[in-house]
Amino acid sequence: MERTIEEVRRIRHERLASDEPGIAVQRGTAMVVFFSICFAVPLSVALVCLILGSQQLLNVALMAGLAAVVAVRPLLVIIVDGIRGRSLTRRVRKTVGPELPAGAHAVCFGLHLQSRSAASPWDEAPLKEGAIAVTAGGLELRSSSDASVLPLAEVLGVVLTPGRRFAPDRLDIHLRSGEAIEVSTTQPRALGADMSAAGMRVLQEFG
Repeated sequence: MERTIEEVRRIRHERLASDEPGIAVQRGTAMVVFFSICFAVPLSVALVCLILGSQQLLNVALMAGLAAVVAVRPLLVIIVDGIRGRSLTRRVRKTVGPELPAGAHAVCFGLHLQSRSAASPWDEAPLKEGAIAVTAGGLELRSSSDASVLPLAEVLGVVLTPGRRFAPDRLDIHLRSGEAIEVSTTQPRALGADMSAAGMRVLQEFG
């Protein structure tokens, strides 16, 4: 049976309150290079084998072509996420304004209906586009109608969670007060890396 959001968040909060070590989040640039190589190398081998044309090399070409097809899917996902992320950033700059702090990340707030969970007003529907910036003063949250600053000392930690069915990945920010703010973004590792570099503990959640 699928857990409710309250149960999921309770488990996340308990993990963040425990001695579980955090992860050092790295930006995703290396993944683009990795999958590009995984796609380009077998594709090049397949093309060379097809040009040479012997029967044995045709078998090699088939296997290399299959390897290229397998590698191209995650590469396309990364490229599409990049396009969606740039589109979201342009919309946020139009609605929130040009005064966004340097290094701000475009995100979506308001992912949950009002519930019994100790959620922040930023967490509750309706969905709204905005930005998060990790600054010396804390986490700056902005939308077209609201702005808040969360001091870093009030942040218990962050859980990086995978999106479902091609939906953007999410980061669930837990505060020491018990509140939580979940945001979606097409660049979760970039935001997670900034949070990790600022000293916030980041945990990974799988599927």
